[in-house]
Amino acid sequence: MAAVGSLAPPCRACLTNPAVGFPWHARRPPDCNVAEPVIYERLEALPPGRDAVLLRAYVGDKPAWRDPAHPWRVDPRFALRGVPTLIRWEGGAAAARLGDDEAHLKDKVDALLGLGAGGN
Repeated sequence: MAAVGSLAPPCRACLTNPAVGFPWHARRPPDCNVAEPVIYERLEALPPGRDAVLLRAYVGDKPAWRDPAHPWRVDPRFALRGVPTLIRWEGGAAAARLGDDEAHLKDKVDALLGLGAGGN
């Protein structure tokens, strides 16, 4: 998907262990595993001509992410508090965001993407 028109690319960060290829918190379904299918489904629901770019950024392993000085936490452009986080960018800045407690909710993702009622 490519960025087109005024729909800014959303950004999502998901805490994953690249060495094993799955989220580090494997004892229960992590928020990333719950949110990811919803996010991709809603991106696919964008009408023709309304594309978006999804940037998937990794935050590292659990100890790295838990560090209060983690770059994604302290950078004021991102200020992540949880993962996954979905951010809509407009004019080079974060215009809207869904945190780890909302990124799996279809209606919230639709609102972030500018999808009207009924998914389009």
